[in-house]
Amino acid sequence: MARKEPCVLTNMCMICDGDRVLVQDRKDPDWPGIT
Repeated sequence: MARKEPCVLTNMCMICDGDRVLVQDRKDPDWPGIT
């Protein structure tokens, strides 16, 4: 296997309370968004 491709692996979990879900708003400008 001579081909390489860089990647970012992320471990995530979902926290729920009934029908409510905890959402994290990331502040890092290199990796913005909502998880």
